[in-house]
Amino acid sequence: MNYGQMIRTARKRLSLNQSDLANNKISRTLISEIEKGNTNLVTSKALLIYKKIIEESYLQNEDVQVNFDEILKDNFEYTQLKQGKEILMKLSQSEGDNISNFDLENYRVFALRSEIGIFKYYIFRAIASNIKEDMAFKSKVLLNALDFLKWVSFEEIYEKYDETLKEVTTAAYKEGLFEELIHYYEYQKDGLIEIREFIEPRVYYNLFLFNEMIKKYEVAYRYLNAYLDYSTSLDQDDYHDALLGIPRLSTKAGDYEKGIKQYEDLLSRFVVDGYQQQRSIILSNILFNVPKLETKMDSNKIEAYLEELISMLPDILEKRDFPSELLVNIAIGYGLIGKNEKANNYVKKAFEYTKTAVLRKNVVVDAFNNIEAVNLETIVNNITKIELDEIISKDSFMLVLLKLQKTLYKKGETEYRKVLDDYIDKI
Repeated sequence: MNYGQMIRTARKRLSLNQSDLANNKISRTLISEIEKGNTNLVTSKALLIYKKIIEESYLQNEDVQVNFDEILKDNFEYTQLKQGKEILMKLSQSEGDNISNFDLENYRVFALRSEIGIFKYYIFRAIASNIKEDMAFKSKVLLNALDFLKWVSFEEIYEKYDETLKEVTTAAYKEGLFEELIHYYEYQKDGLIEIREFIEPRVYYNLFLFNEMIKKYEVAYRYLNAYLDYSTSLDQDDYHDALLGIPRLSTKAGDYEKGIKQYEDLLSRFVVDGYQQQRSIILSNILFNVPKLETKMDSNKIEAYLEELISMLPDILEKRDFPSELLVNIAIGYGLIGKNEKANNYVKKAFEYTKTAVLRKNVVVDAFNNIEAVNLETIVNNITKIELDEIISKDSFMLVLLKLQKTLYKKGETEYRKVLDDYIDKI
């Protein structure tokens, strides 16, 4: 077989020059001599050339056929590479709904056990793209991809690493796999010197978020401050958004006096011009946490906060990720100063912005727990619209159901009590 001609034809089809096939183990000059037929192709060089051609073939989505069966017939790595190439073809041609998780797991195990270099990574990523619903499985596969990239020259694979790290964080975060993410990010922080100049700030920020989610607030606070130490290199909006995490951690840890004071201190840093969004978040969080204070906040101050927040609504409401949260906090504020009609109007408005069972549940819990004169009819009617199997964390919601049931019995609200009883019976 004329291997030189085959290599040249494949190279031209992939728009590669001889230097593209070369590396520190095979020179451009040797590639040239092989293509001209002036030197024999030995096993080690054939394997290197085959790897490069099929990698480029995969990346360019070009079905370039090269056959080194005769010279590499007894080479185990070559056999595995051919099998890996077939798997990649199946995965890349699939639309994500005709390959079972059982088959995907088998492909993952093959990649883990094989000696196929960067093709491990490509197979892991292709498997992940075929997983549509099982986020836990997807996270595991993407972590496999990252684990492989740790052993590859970082300059060569930084973009792959960065892209995969973002994707695995999103998938695992949705699944609530915070302990796994913390373990992995801790390794990044301590183990990979090369990534520090690229993503160390983001590593600290994510460790802050993950520890916050599992209620390790002191640890989260340390990582948040480590992230803020990069203030000179951070995007200004990212830096200012991160500052909001300081009082949030205090209130979540139960120190409401300190948290509210920290929020109020931030108001002096975020003047209205240019920081409307941040001010709205601060004011909203103050109103949400005031009911938890041991000493009541001055009603004039609460009213001033409400007036500023409501004046912003036309500009910020549709820009918020969760408008219902903002609106229910306004309702809580009005409840604190005894303006119950306005409080209940904003509760109703908050429900209008709930597109999911989780958001509706959050409004129910926050409104019922924090507004003394909340309209029970509004609460009960919206509870019955919630599909319980769509809610991951049910404890706070179930507690509200029991408290509400008891309240309706005490008040003799027979009609709403029966509606709620029927809902609880279905559960």
